[in-house]
Amino acid sequence: MVFIGLNTLISQSPVGFNYQAVVRDSSGEIVADQTVGMRISLIKGVIDGEVVFQEMFTPTTNKFGVVNLVIGSVNPDLFANIDWSETNYFIKIELDVDGGTDYITMGTSQLLSVPYAQHAFSAAGWKTSYGSTYTEQKVGIGQSGPKSKLLVAAAAHDNQEAAIFEVKNRKGETVFAVYENSVEVYVGEKEGNKGRGGFAVSGRTTTKSGPEEILVVQPGLTQVFVDEDYPAKGR
Repeated sequence: MVFIGLNTLISQSPVGFNYQAVVRDSSGEIVADQTVGMRISLIKGVIDGEVVFQEMFTPTTNKFGVVNLVIGSVNPDLFANIDWSETNYFIKIELDVDGGTDYITMGTSQLLSVPYAQHAFSAAGWKTSYGSTYTEQKVGIGQSGPKSKLLVAAAAHDNQEAAIFEVKNRKGETVFAVYENSVEVYVGEKEGNKGRGGFAVSGRTTTKSGPEEILVVQPGLTQVFVDEDYPAKGR
């Protein structure tokens, strides 16, 4: 069997890149409307180097013998942890035209342009694991040199009435917003809500009972708690 028509593209999906190929038999005839087995390996450094990522697919060719895959879609967590900035990478294609796992190596070629979105993602120190995305570095939004773990800063040209930072509930309603000169907390209109509605400020304690509430704002009720036994110091 002959495997030709390789075309690698940047994917529009969050993790992965598109791979397209045409499957033909040894006579050059298109293998149409047939399930084939494919194993894709990404090799690090040199053409016969370490396999750092591998996925298996069983796509069905269309009437033109074309198969379309998204490399990284089967094992997105492993794919997201590839450091594309580290070295060169090669892609190895193996095929079983009968749809099984008795693969024949069809060729290995260098990825001359790595998936740029993935390069930027990994180079910035972002990682994905078990459905979570995280970084150990400082993150700045509107600020190139953040000094805290997360810094969100307004730009000079921003609308002064627009929120710099905003939290919305599942209905799309703003519940917390930071503006240029103010902070606003939105409390629901329904009174007597003893659940998680409203807004509260708590202080740390040395007991195992956990934080104690200092300020509670709910519809129709605002409470400030004062500890008379606690000596006033500093602020």
